[in-house]
Amino acid sequence: GEIVNSAGIVNGNVDTNLVVNAMNVTLENMVVGGNLYLTEGIGEGSVALDNVTVKGKIFISGGGSNSITVQNSILNNVSINKKQSQVSVILENTTAGELKTSNQVKLLLTGNTAVKKAELNGKVDFSAETGTSVDNLNVTGGDVFIN
Repeated sequence: GEIVNSAGIVNGNVDTNLVVNAMNVTLENMVVGGNLYLTEGIGEGSVALDNVTVKGKIFISGGGSNSITVQNSILNNVSINKKQSQVSVILENTTAGELKTSNQVKLLLTGNTAVKKAELNGKVDFSAETGTSVDNLNVTGGDVFIN
């Protein structure tokens, strides 16, 4: 796959996996044919996805308290599992097939976001604004707050 290890804007389609290992990265107007890895190298920094389609899975294991934003995108399968501290993920006007959380996650659905299946586990603060939808919501354990 390809690796992004410096801040900046990335666009252009990627047929394989894409690894983001730096903070302050924006992915825009692109299709990722494989998996997208938002790694620990992001630290407490931010990553934005705007008009991105990910055909494989997304693994979020980096980011800070106000850091991962996804707008106008199509996601197949999202796994949020940051080990050390809370990560914040905002989905706006985005479609997601399956979404799973572990550990400490602050998750906000806004705009016209639609999630087919969400599985919440760990210390999760989940908010879904008016106009969003979750077809199937499972809480499998942990300390989950749903607003």
